[in-house]
Amino acid sequence: MCIVVRLLLRVFFSITGLTADFGDLFTLTFVCVVPIVIGIIPLGFAKNEELSLKSFFLARPVASVLLFFLFCFVTRLEDAICMLIMALPFMMLAGISGIIYSNFIEKKRRRKGSCIRF
Repeated sequence: MCIVVRLLLRVFFSITGLTADFGDLFTLTFVCVVPIVIGIIPLGFAKNEELSLKSFFLARPVASVLLFFLFCFVTRLEDAICMLIMALPFMMLAGISGIIYSNFIEKKRRRKGSCIRF
């Protein structure tokens, strides 16, 4: 199944008329998917006490993106100018995805009956 999706995406983005409008697959993945995934991963491992704080869903994804940039800088995977250019879009997408993901977590906790309300 995964191979079929990859092949379909590859064919879709190899059409010459679409690449100028939509960009290529690497650009879309790096700019959109990577910050969302980096922002959501720490939320999946959070404790119930942390999930009850609304500021947690914005602060933790942004902090994880900053940690990602620090790791990239220390290991010399990226230069400082690249990170400076990409920091704002990455943090914005990670923060927005954290807030959206908080709604999914809250609905899931309500269904299971483990929602903590103050």
